[in-house]
Order: sequence, then structure tokens, then C-alpha cells
Amino acid sequence: MPDTETAVSNHLLEALPLEELSRLLSQAERRKFELFDVLAEADSHLEHAYFPEDAIISVVRPASGELVEAATVGREGMAGFSVLFGTTFNTSKLTIQHAGEILTVPFASLNAALPELPVLRDLIGRYVLAFVDQVGQGAACNARHSLEQRCAKWMLTARDRVDGESFTLTHAVLAQMLGVHRPGVTLAASKLQKAGLIRYVRGRVTILDHAGLEGASCECYAINREHFDRLLKG
Repeated sequence: MPDTETAVSNHLLEALPLEELSRLLSQAERRKFELFDVLAEADSHLEHAYFPEDAIISVVRPASGELVEAATVGREGMAGFSVLFGTTFNTSKLTIQHAGEILTVPFASLNAALPELPVLRDLIGRYVLAFVDQVGQGAACNARHSLEQRCAKWMLTARDRVDGESFTLTHAVLAQMLGVHRPGVTLAASKLQKAGLIRYVRGRVTILDHAGLEGASCECYAINREHFDRLLKG
């Protein structure tokens, strides 16, 4: 049985030796965040590093007067990896895309402790590579794949980051993530629902056919998962 005092659901922290995990948790606070909460504005200085457990963080950038999602962070990683480079400067807006719990660590405390946390330092470095890979794959995906394929990919990714087959997903979040207007989101989600792959009612998605949804997704879902596993597990 895991020690309840060191039980975590973030994959980076799960991979830490007990000594490093205990030290980090002594400085951490587990907080519940709600949909659209803002963790950091663009061009700001971070006060905390964020290790999601069942929340999803959206990394958004401005484009043509609107905010468009550039990447997401779930339980596989962290927001605030600039700590690895000794800076608090944050270039993107960080918002909550799916409500849930996040372990927050004061940036200054993590920066001071990092030289004595070699496993965590290595894992954050690997995560940086995985994150950059995710952003690059996302650019290729947006250029080449249909809205329906990208919608299926996001739903699969969200399912991997939360507990269970059902999760909250508003049209506003989905439109921002896909970089389209709401009517396009409605059409894409309706096609997946009519195919019997999902149920989408009042801003909540339930995946009914996981294998079928993978078939409806582009290859980017599998590529991202493979690369994250390879980079983070060595």
C-alpha cells in the first residue's frame, strides 16, 4: 500500500525516489482549480510550478486578436519548467481547461531545491523535450488533419489525463483548443456522437467506444503517446 502522505497522481512525481518526493511534497500544496481559472498571464513571472493530478492546463497564445491553444499539460507533466533554466519568466497564458487538483510548489523553493533533486531535474529535462515535441506535432496536425480527427485526438488525450471515461468539455474550451468557431465544434462533435463513439450532453463527454475513437483520430494521438513514454521513461 502506498504511503498516503506521499501518494500522488502526477507521473513526473510518481517516478521520483521517496526521498526526493518527500522533500518536494513538504513544500507543495494540493489545490483544486476550476474551469477557466488563470494560473499565469502571458509575459509574467511565475510564482509557482504546477504539477497537475487530474486537472488539465491550457497553454494559450494570441493569434489574430484571439487566444489559441498551443499545448496542454496534464498529469504527465508540469507547467513552469522554466525553473530548469533558472528563470521565472513565462511567455504564455496558463488557464484551467479541465477542473481538478494540482500540486503547486513555490517557484523560489523549487529553484533552490532543484540542485539537490537530481532525478526530478532529469525528469523535467526529459519533459521539456516531450513538450516541445507535442507542440511540433500539434503544428503538423493543425495543418494536415480534419477538425473531426483533431477533435477525437483531444478527447482521447483528455481521457488519459482524468479519471474515468467521462469528463467536462465545454464548446468554448473545445473551440479554443481547435482554433475554430463554435459551429465547427458542434459539427465535429455531432459526427462523433452519431457514429456512436461518444455521448456529448450539456458540456460533458463520455467516451463510449475507445478503440473506435482512436480510429477516428489522426495518427498524432498515438505519436504523442509513444514519444512521451519514450522520453519520460528513458
